[in-house]
Amino acid sequence: MSPVQSLIRVTPLRNFFLIPENYQHCNSPLVHRFGELTRKIWHARNFKGQVSPHEFLEAVMKANLRTSEESSSIIHVCFQGELEVVKETQSKAISEKKESIGEQNGVLQTKSTVLEKDNSVVETYRMPFLMLELDLPEPLVFRDVMEKNIIPQVPLFNILKKFDGETVTSTLRHPARMRYRVTRLPQYLILHMHRFTRNVFFREKNPTLVILKILWA
Repeated sequence: MSPVQSLIRVTPLRNFFLIPENYQHCNSPLVHRFGELTRKIWHARNFKGQVSPHEFLEAVMKANLRTSEESSSIIHVCFQGELEVVKETQSKAISEKKESIGEQNGVLQTKSTVLEKDNSVVETYRMPFLMLELDLPEPLVFRDVMEKNIIPQVPLFNILKKFDGETVTSTLRHPARMRYRVTRLPQYLILHMHRFTRNVFFREKNPTLVILKILWA
């Protein structure tokens, strides 16, 4: 319920779902269940100190969670930002340039491809995002001198360097060197820590603690 509690404290999102007329023409049961849950939590005369989310969870299990193509929804207004992506892959071609401009989800897409002499293809384009996925460092395999596993810690600002436009991120499935830069921030930024990975046998969780230091002026 922590993600839900965080979402209903986003002021524009909360105000939108407190008024059923705003989404009465929507056909998604998930939207209506979330609206009901929001109204119950923020009800001024709520009899109980807690609200049951079972109806909302049932709607989540049955819902189609594909991303909507409408860029004017309240979700996109609150959480959509823009990234500039630089993708570098290996190629045997000779120097060439291509440029194309299009529009997707209401965001202008510019793309340029440069085939350089060092057998690498560099593509630059912009894409919208609703959340930023942060990569955590690999957990320690060995125990310390006290025979205990040390839970690693990492400052939030260190893992945010992935989006500084200079840090290179390598992909394994489709080998490439990626660089990301945030060109437009949303009103509310959602950060997703990539904690779970699958291997041949089971699903592993990365226990790394992310430290957020707040400096007061």
